[in-house]
Amino acid sequence: SSSTPTVVIYQFNRTSATLTRINAILLNDARSVSWSADGRYIAVGANPLLGASLFIYEFDRGSGALNQIVALNVNPPAPFTNTVFSVSWSPDGQY
Repeated sequence: SSSTPTVVIYQFNRTSATLTRINAILLNDARSVSWSADGRYIAVGANPLLGASLFIYEFDRGSGALNQIVALNVNPPAPFTNTVFSVSWSPDGQY
């Protein structure tokens, strides 16, 4: 297993034009990332090398902490793959 993060979160400082690494998600082969409209959640679609292919994390802006709240293995019918290539939230941010 790799220890290299595949999803890294940075904070941009407009005044100094600098990026600061806030946190990282260690996943093998992340394919898609989407922030919820309110910025509280991150959805990550992945190749299920570790048993799950869809992850939802709650992001605490104050501390920069990430809390995994969902890890699902998507099981579509054959001949489709269970790799999640794209994730997005509903326009109202509810789903």
